[in-house]
Amino acid sequence: MTDTLALRLRLALGGAAELGDELPALGGIRVFTGRARGEPPGTVSRTIILHAPPPDGPLPSAMARRADLALALVHPNVSAPVATGDFEGRAWVVEPVPAGVSLRERLRRGPLTAHDTIAMLRDVTRGIAAMHRKGLAHGALDAGQVYLHADGAVVAGVGRQDGAAMAGDLAAIGVLAWTALEGQGPDGVQRSLRSTGRAVSREVDQLVQRLLDAERRPARAELLLAELDAFTAPQASPLTALVEGAAHGGRAVTRHPAVLLLVLMALAALGFVISRR
Repeated sequence: MTDTLALRLRLALGGAAELGDELPALGGIRVFTGRARGEPPGTVSRTIILHAPPPDGPLPSAMARRADLALALVHPNVSAPVATGDFEGRAWVVEPVPAGVSLRERLRRGPLTAHDTIAMLRDVTRGIAAMHRKGLAHGALDAGQVYLHADGAVVAGVGRQDGAAMAGDLAAIGVLAWTALEGQGPDGVQRSLRSTGRAVSREVDQLVQRLLDAERRPARAELLLAELDAFTAPQASPLTALVEGAAHGGRAVTRHPAVLLLVLMALAALGFVISRR
């Protein structure tokens, strides 16, 4: 981006955000870091997206309608835009950077557990269902658009007023499920997680397979949400939690004193038997 264009975009943003550094992007979209007015230099609390000119990109008026619908959601699992506007015939939108870490960044440390994946999918599907009820589809849902924090998961990004894209959102949730459990996206070959060596239950494996299958997945986000709410992902056993907590520096030992006592008694009994041989 030339300095002149950057200056003009800064002026177009007005008080919505301070323009920061440009990030890599595809499809004629320009993406920048940013911060709210008055925040210290170096703060990154906003993402500024400059869309391609129509017809490749949305009309500024259409983007404004989408943003208004998204703002009206006021949903805990959706990160609504801060502002949108017109930059020389191109739509721009300012979105807050959600709290926590993106799923893509989290997966650099390894896959999620089945329990955490189901919890994440519930939150994502709640957010997508809320968007669908407003006539919005996300249209670009992936691991970079899902943020994880202590209170759950949040979906970032302004939706599209496109009914056909709603089916794409459901397909994207299936890809998220596989990605969260495997650590990377599916390669297009329809197979089970268990066949890849991933230690997941048959119930979880079958759920993911159905979500990846256009003919078997629920037709609407509300139906998928009802299924996920009724789904019981396998919880770690107290003994597993105890061992995993100790191995990862957690405090699981203090949460299961009775289990700890039983383990110590079993070890003591085993030691006694061995000593008598």
